[in-house]
Amino acid sequence: MVNRCVRWNEVDFWPDPWELLTNSGYCDLARALGIVYTFIMLDNILYKNLEIAETDQDNLVLIDSGKYILNWAPGEMLNIDSNAINISKSINSDALRSFLN
Repeated sequence: MVNRCVRWNEVDFWPDPWELLTNSGYCDLARALGIVYTFIMLDNILYKNLEIAETDQDNLVLIDSGKYILNWAPGEMLNIDSNAINISKSINSDALRSFLN
């Protein structure tokens, strides 16, 4: 059982990186958000096309249109066909940049 500290229906109120760290609650969506914030703050030009995607089981981070998937298996970067994943909601990292101001 996981305490949901970040919810999809409250995107406008998602925590910024510092609030996320302060809250110390890390459901799979909060972990995905932290991963994307980290890449944005690193300003890594190799991985600018990031997306948080809600599936029927997890909240994943898709890199380069799903070429790589993070937050599926802790500590691993997976290279699978992301077209086989059923995505119900998603948000691009560009929309999350506003949380860093």
